[in-house]
Amino acid sequence: MKTKSPIVGKLVLFLFVGGCAVHAHVDVGAGDDDREAIKKVRLQLQDAMREGNPDGATAVFADDVVVMSPNRPAYEGIDAARQWATLDLTQTHPTMSFEIDELEVVGDWAIERGSYWQGAGKRIWVYQRRDDDSWRIKYMMWSSNSK
Repeated sequence: MKTKSPIVGKLVLFLFVGGCAVHAHVDVGAGDDDREAIKKVRLQLQDAMREGNPDGATAVFADDVVVMSPNRPAYEGIDAARQWATLDLTQTHPTMSFEIDELEVVGDWAIERGSYWQGAGKRIWVYQRRDDDSWRIKYMMWSSNSK
């Protein structure tokens, strides 16, 4: 399906990602409150990775999170994500950083595209607003730029 309107294309993507579900919020775009809340989630994960804190990292995940790290099977659900975090975050990563190229919010879903470790790799994270209005990472995928 081709469209000349970029927002229609993004809306179609969000409906696909959301399983074509109808959500309580129908606004297109996001207010400053949503963007700030999502930023806090990102920074909390960044801090946990810098500290080597698996519990802090998994605190920002949805219970039904899917973590897709390079060269490994997907870790589906919070218990599996905790295994990933324990394997990968038992050492500190003091220079970890998450840069943002794009953040789009539609209703209860947000998709963030960016890089990590100052351009060492690329990432896509999908956030979902929960019933308590908190934002959590629902899908997390990244890959390295190394050859």
